[in-house]
Amino acid sequence: MTTRHLVDPELLPTLDHIPDVQFTTESLGQIRTMMKQNRQPVSSPEFAGIAVSERFVPGPIGAPEVRVLVYLPTTVQGPLPALLWTHGGGYVMGAPEQEDLLVKTMVSAAGCAAVSVDYRLAPETPHPGPVEDSYAALKWLYTHASDIGVDPTRVAIGGGSAGAGLAAALGLLTRDRGEIPLVFQLLLFPMLDDCTVTTADPHPYTGEFLWTAQANQFGWTALLGDSRVRLAFLPMRLPPVQRTWQDFHPPSSAWLPWICSWKKIWNMPGV
Repeated sequence: MTTRHLVDPELLPTLDHIPDVQFTTESLGQIRTMMKQNRQPVSSPEFAGIAVSERFVPGPIGAPEVRVLVYLPTTVQGPLPALLWTHGGGYVMGAPEQEDLLVKTMVSAAGCAAVSVDYRLAPETPHPGPVEDSYAALKWLYTHASDIGVDPTRVAIGGGSAGAGLAAALGLLTRDRGEIPLVFQLLLFPMLDDCTVTTADPHPYTGEFLWTAQANQFGWTALLGDSRVRLAFLPMRLPPVQRTWQDFHPPSSAWLPWICSWKKIWNMPGV
């Protein structure tokens, strides 16, 4: 069974040009290279007022430094609210550059700073390495807030897909350690539940295109291992009242109400 007839006709040519790849240990390097070739930082007059710099911050104990991209609006007076962002990629691929446009859009619309984290990827670095890298970046942002013009009492975390899964886990880790106060989290179509890959007969057309059931199985196994480290990575087990994610991918025009909500939470003028 296929759902191709449900795809918007305008999207079909693009869908047809996207390679049908099988995620395996052997093919992962090639897939990462293909993604890297297709990502370019966004250069647009629309974002001329955003300065972007690359930094390397202290990593977890015994681990390498963590590379981050720091986005600072040059036309907004500080101290600024800040968003720590973790990119998507199924836990096995991706880099901050792939979401450069998205991060710049948020920085421009909300008038905030952003730090985008180049966390280590699975399977080379399984859980808890990626979330610990993210925590290290968050701790650097919080402790060096005054150095980059950020208000440490207005720090948020967020991400999309696997990045949102990491942000959810990061929120729990931050809560448990009690070192850094967070104002809120923004989770876009989060990759949260490893139980979606435990059934022998997956849904016949859920995940038919792009991120398939096979890719999902590979991503979760790469992060957690065949035994599934469920007791260590459980953002999806929160009671419903504690869940704050948005389980959909909004079009660009849908950002406005979210931006307004961020400004209210961050106590920014103009709302």
